[in-house]
Amino acid sequence: MKLRIPKNVKLVGIPPGTAVFQGERKLEKIQIKKIEYNAEFYDEVLCNVEDVEKVNLKDKKLKWIIINGLHEAELIERLCNVFGIKQLIIEDILDTEHQPKIDFFDDFVFITLKIIDYSSLGKGAHTEHLSLVFGKNFALTFLESSVHYFEKIEDRILNKSGKISRMGTDYLNYSIMDFVIDNYYILIDKLGFEIDKLEDAIINDPKKEHLGLIHKYKSELIFLNKNIKPMRDIIRRMETEKNHLIEHSTYEYLRDLFDHIVQINDTLDSYRETLTVLLDIYITNQGNRLNEVMKVLTIIATIFIPLTFIAGVYGMNFRHMPELEWHFGYYFSLGLMFVVGGGMLYYFKRKKWF
Repeated sequence: MKLRIPKNVKLVGIPPGTAVFQGERKLEKIQIKKIEYNAEFYDEVLCNVEDVEKVNLKDKKLKWIIINGLHEAELIERLCNVFGIKQLIIEDILDTEHQPKIDFFDDFVFITLKIIDYSSLGKGAHTEHLSLVFGKNFALTFLESSVHYFEKIEDRILNKSGKISRMGTDYLNYSIMDFVIDNYYILIDKLGFEIDKLEDAIINDPKKEHLGLIHKYKSELIFLNKNIKPMRDIIRRMETEKNHLIEHSTYEYLRDLFDHIVQINDTLDSYRETLTVLLDIYITNQGNRLNEVMKVLTIIATIFIPLTFIAGVYGMNFRHMPELEWHFGYYFSLGLMFVVGGGMLYYFKRKKWF
């Protein structure tokens, strides 16, 4: 069954396990790359689903199938059936909005997570839905777009660099997850740099646009927490739930990976607290600035109260007011106003009211 529905439209009445693509089509045609390798052998070829269906799963070579594009649900379903992937898992692979998770089965392990494009941070960070399925001698990697994220890992296998060409598919998928988490480090470093700049600006000269930046970065953090925090549970389960598809030697790498994701999550928490403090500082500074303005206006109004009184007294039109006929009456009233105003300013200054 082949269906495609718009993004964020809830499925109603469709049987569980139905192969339905949910997301945005990001390339014209699905691309499939097949890599077979072991410690002595390496072969890489672009292929189609018919070639994958002919793969010999009984030999000792590891098969890594990289699929770019998820929009052809029927093709993805055919490919997954070659490796005995359950229908409910196929449904999760095709759902690009699915939250990161991990499931263990007898013949394979399924992981879905998010690659986050740090270059677009501040403009609405872009995510790539990534699904990993690995068994005893096969690994499937599903991506939404045509971006080749794992070329460095492929080069390590080709060049027999490190342990990856001698290890199993569990180590291969650890390497992929390690790449994803390293990308998170770049992301949070960039976000941290922006928050530090914002902090300096707010402390030195808070402006109206800073409030918008605070809310923007808070939204970014909510987005990052939603897509990164579940990785902690995924790695913890891989580390603690002993599975025959994960070699004992891989667990030490998973523990190191867990430490990294804990550090990233702690950093995100500290950024959230920093933004909360910056918001408080901004509101306090704006309040203080308003208080200063109100203080100045109050002092001016207070000084002009007696001056207005003097002007009002001598502005009355009574006939018998001695000062009205006095030659120096005008200068006297101005001087009186000056003395009263100056005296009040001196008094306010002595009281340190400004």
